[in-house]
Order: sequence, then structure tokens, then C-alpha cells
Amino acid sequence: MSNLRHIHLKGTPAAMGRAFGEQCREDIRAFTMIRLDCVADFVCGLNPSADVRVEDIRKAAAAMVDTHRRFSPAVWEEFEGIAQGSGVPVADLIVTNGLTDLQDYLLPVPGTGRTNGVAADHHECTALMIPASCSPAGPIVGQTWDMHDEASNFIVIVHRAPEGRPATVGLTTTGCLCLIGLNESGLAVGNTNLTPTDAGVGVNYLFTITEALSCTSVEGVAEMVIRTPKLSGHNFYAADRRDVINLECSARRVARTDVVDGPFLHTNHYLDPALAALEYPRDLFNSTWRLERIRACFKGMPATPDPSWCWDQLRDVSQACVPDEDSAHVTTVAGVLMQPADGLFHVGAGTVSAATSETVRI
Repeated sequence: MSNLRHIHLKGTPAAMGRAFGEQCREDIRAFTMIRLDCVADFVCGLNPSADVRVEDIRKAAAAMVDTHRRFSPAVWEEFEGIAQGSGVPVADLIVTNGLTDLQDYLLPVPGTGRTNGVAADHHECTALMIPASCSPAGPIVGQTWDMHDEASNFIVIVHRAPEGRPATVGLTTTGCLCLIGLNESGLAVGNTNLTPTDAGVGVNYLFTITEALSCTSVEGVAEMVIRTPKLSGHNFYAADRRDVINLECSARRVARTDVVDGPFLHTNHYLDPALAALEYPRDLFNSTWRLERIRACFKGMPATPDPSWCWDQLRDVSQACVPDEDSAHVTTVAGVLMQPADGLFHVGAGTVSAATSETVRI
């Protein structure tokens, strides 16, 4: 059984944010410092001559505050409330929430630094999407969440009941907006990380996901994601009670896949040929190995797949199973499976399994 910490928030977005910040103040401050260091280490690891320091990261994040503020009043009010409750400046909290996006934004231009062959680093995840045509109980979607191992100390399940918007349950980390979530309208949203070369001023992906969870259908999510000015690329997936879509995004482009006739699987590299041309040059072994592995697993998918079977497939591609010494610093922090038609959110910490997960009904 999972021993994850649960946090319950309700009221106006600002009140929810302040309550979150106040409850987790010390953890948010500690996690923010870890993430500032992570960005610096990542960028300097790719290009030692860059000499990126914490003050440079803070300056880059501060230049994006207005973009985040203008994106969605409700999301900004909740985010600003977290900053006020924790005492962490909003620019620092943008880094805490948007670690991978800030890393991409600060990367050297391909060809100007040591980019070819570098490891993909901390942001390796595996997602599965099973449409209603393959699952009598409706779509099943979910993923591993793989990250630097320090993140394991800060994961939480947040139950949100915002005024005027659907209630949600989601996995995230202290001080952060929703990472993977399900709302009371029967809409599930998650993501895997992608690293394009067109990162630019925009909002980080947790702002996008939190806003997406105010929608009531996958069509609403698609429209919102397409019009969002994104800081960098991510693969977003969404499922409602009937439909499943996948949205591969760079910072400026989106490729949509409607998941209808069979399962769709995604890791951390672009599958759309046009977007693949924007892939940042790096070592893709971890991502390609997991995609090939889970595709092979799904060839044996039963006629009626259930969460227990899905957990087995995710466990088989957890970071502990990747035959790559360079991935030793990456861990499977948690896993999530969601059944929107039944309002079920299954979540577990660490190497994922049915035995160590818990189920929340929203």
C-alpha cells in the first residue's frame, strides 16, 4: 500500500495556493534550492563553458513572470498563493515548477556546445494510453514519473476543490501545480518530457496541465494546449470518458494523434516526423529502449486489460530495468493510472506495482 502524503485544498485559487504553501513551507523552500542547482548542473554538464549560475537561472525565470501571470488568472492566483504561503519568490517557484522547461530554455544552441551524445538526464517517463475500443470499462491512461532521485522526498497527492472549476486529484511535488491529474468531470491529463530546439518565452508545462484540468473533454484540452504559448516541448495526453488523444508539442508546434483502434505508447522522444526534426541532439538510448520494450509488452495485451496488468507493464520499463549505466541517477519516483469513466486515480510511489499502489475515487 502506498504511503504517499495527501493534501486537501478548497476555496478560491488564491486560498488553495496559500494553504498549500503554508502546509509545506519548509519542503517547498528546500525543493526549490535543489531544483535551482539541478538546472545549473544540467546546463553546465552539456556545455561546461556556459558557466550558468543560480543567479542566471533566476534572471531567466523572472523575465517570464508576466507571461505566466497573463496565461490564466485562476492558475496564476493559485501559483502566487503558493509563493506567498511558502515565502518563495515567484521567479524561483517558476523554476521549481518548470525544471525541465528552464533547462531546455538555457541549453546551448545545437552545434555551439557539447551536445551530441550527452545523456538525456533526469526527465525520462513512459506513458500508456488504452482507448475505449480496447477496454470495456472505458479508457485507461497513465505513466511512470521518472526524475532525479531527490524528488522522491517531495511527492504529494493533492486534492483540489477550486471555486467555479472541477475538483481534481493529482500527483505533484511540494510547491508545484498539478503534474498528472484527474478531474470530477472524468478528464485525465498527463505528460512525458520532450526536448526540442525551439524553446522560448512561454509558460511552463504545469501551468498548462493545471489549466487543462479545468476542461471537461479532450477537445477542450486540445484547443487549450494548441493556443498556449509554451516554454518548451512536452508530450501531453488526455482522456475523457470516451476519447483519448495524444499531443506531441514543441514550444511552437503541435502534432495530434487520436487514440482509437489500439494502445498508444510514448516515452521521451518525438514520434511525429516533422517534430522529430526539432529533437535536441542527445543520447536517446534510455527513451528508445523503453519505447521498444513497452511496445513488445503490449503485443501480449489481454482482451480486457485492467490496472493490475498495466502496472506490470509500467514496472517492466521502470528506470530500475533500463540496461544503461548512465541512467543510474534517474529513478522511477512514482506511477499513475487513471480510469476517467469510473473516476479512479491509481497511484503508487517508487517502482510501480499494483501491490504498492492506492486508489482514489474522485
